[in-house]
Amino acid sequence: MPKPTAFRQINTNDRELKLIQSNIDSAINSVIRAQILDGVLLESVALVTGANKIEHKLDRKYVGYIVVRNNSTATVYDSSSIETDVYVTLTASAPTTVSLWVF
Repeated sequence: MPKPTAFRQINTNDRELKLIQSNIDSAINSVIRAQILDGVLLESVALVTGANKIEHKLDRKYVGYIVVRNNSTATVYDSSSIETDVYVTLTASAPTTVSLWVF
């Protein structure tokens, strides 16, 4: 998902329109700066019991992740901060398949 980059304002002499655009710009910029939007969805990731090294493909260190789908009652948690520029290392309490939003 490409991250939005900016709100383009229309050049105008209308003071009220300039004010409205300025307010929109402020609101949108706070959303654009949210790190959670700059991520990737990794679907159907098979995890085994214990540690699992998953390549996240962000081309940078990841900030966090969200398990958006888990096909079992397995607990999944972050287990290492090694090589965070390439991998998310997760530990699963049982074999499971998950989808992850990594940002």
